[in-house]
Amino acid sequence: FVDNPAPAGCDSMYYLQLYVSYTYVGEFDTTVRDTSLGFRWHDLTCDHAGDYTFILHTVDGCDSTLTMHLHVIETPRDTQSIELVDVDSWLVYPNPTSGVITLQGDGQLSSIELFDVAGRRVLLRKGDVRRLNLSDLSEGSYILRLTTTEGRTRLLKLIRQ
Repeated sequence: FVDNPAPAGCDSMYYLQLYVSYTYVGEFDTTVRDTSLGFRWHDLTCDHAGDYTFILHTVDGCDSTLTMHLHVIETPRDTQSIELVDVDSWLVYPNPTSGVITLQGDGQLSSIELFDVAGRRVLLRKGDVRRLNLSDLSEGSYILRLTTTEGRTRLLKLIRQ
């Protein structure tokens, strides 16, 4: 800013050095399946529905607060509607796999579904498919659901390496 012009037309100038330290307060909602509970968010273990607050402490004392409102969806546990076929009637190999799997069994398949550990369907193929390329999937454990044209279902654990 300018303070009192001098008679010779020379103005005095002052400079202000301003530092701004701010505090952030925020919140958000997140929804997960009950099978995903126990995950870590910053230094907190999230193992039930509710509010989780993380405080970031700064050197200047301008702490920021972030609150997560965690909502949990219960995974259906009803297995009465699934008729499991004989354990030896379907083979899936190689398991673990790094890419292509082969399905071998009696009868015809009407669909193949693959679910991640959170219960999300990551793959659906209709028809009598006997080979699947899984190389685009992330490494981890999956549940493979085979459904025959007779309506019978087989659940298998599949590991993608």
